[in-house]
Amino acid sequence: MLRRNKYRYVMAESSIPIDTANPSPSNELLNEISKAIGDISYLEAKPRIAYSAGSNRFILKVRRGHEARIVLALALIRSINGRRCAIYTTGVSGTIKKLKAAIPAQTGSHDGPKTAPFVDKA
Repeated sequence: MLRRNKYRYVMAESSIPIDTANPSPSNELLNEISKAIGDISYLEAKPRIAYSAGSNRFILKVRRGHEARIVLALALIRSINGRRCAIYTTGVSGTIKKLKAAIPAQTGSHDGPKTAPFVDKA
């Protein structure tokens, strides 16, 4: 009996616009991930661009158990096609629906996490 692959989804944000509309394996982002973690780890993780929200936010589909490697690879990327950049992981989930719901309504207007204001009880 064949086992079905299970996946996790990694949402990330880049400091520069990245062409994530091209989901082919020759994508510049996927090439940088491959360089960061190596070919064997890349082939085991099977990262694919599952969703693109604007030019800076994207969601990667990754095999379960390998999401930590992909998060590490995204943190290690310093440039794409000679342009300096930083990529920040903003969430990991078992469903893409949860990550899509976490994307702010207007692309580019991220206010950061919602926290309660500090109250001094002294």
